[in-house]
Amino acid sequence: MFPFVLCAEDGAPEDMAVAAYHLDAGNLEMGWSHLFRELRMVGNVRAAFTESRSFAFRKEPKLYRGVFRKSSEGAVSLAYTGAEAMAVHVGADYAYYRKSGDADVRRIPESSSRRGSLALFPSLVNLDIQALAQTYDLYGDFTSEGGWRLQLVAKPESDVDYERIDLTGTAREVNGIDLYKSARSSIRIRMDAAEFPEAFSEAEVADYFFEPEAEHAMQP
Repeated sequence: MFPFVLCAEDGAPEDMAVAAYHLDAGNLEMGWSHLFRELRMVGNVRAAFTESRSFAFRKEPKLYRGVFRKSSEGAVSLAYTGAEAMAVHVGADYAYYRKSGDADVRRIPESSSRRGSLALFPSLVNLDIQALAQTYDLYGDFTSEGGWRLQLVAKPESDVDYERIDLTGTAREVNGIDLYKSARSSIRIRMDAAEFPEAFSEAEVADYFFEPEAEHAMQP
């Protein structure tokens, strides 16, 4: 089984309180407009993460660890460590994976539901509010300590894998992403302190922002 983020099951969480303020993506208040602008200005990011998956049929959550990377162009890499080590490279219209020790890069098929779920991830970490607002109602609030919480609640007419998504952060850092299909089936990601490298090394690009050889050869 792929250790992918964005892979859970069942309905919507009924025991989670929705944040106090509804956000109008087309007419954001100054505080939110400033925050999203600051977050979009963040370039390269690297952070260790822990991913906890809870399922209705499991008594204990399953834990994964790895390193998250986001490029200044908006692409995302998730490098899982441990027994199921592998890396995933995903952008707005592609999703590739490579298992540890395997030189072959594989594309996740267009028809795969996993591909569709992963496609949401760049919009989340880049906080593409206009794109997210197409299928989710947005709610949020700020804390007195300078933190913030953004909640996405699926619109009734939306056909989405996740009925509810919570993001938390402090200043320009996203430090938590929770994805729910039910109160008992969820994925919770917690980021360690982020680093903001001016550029990724050539080795990092090759190891984590890879693409199939055939597609690489077509680049000018």
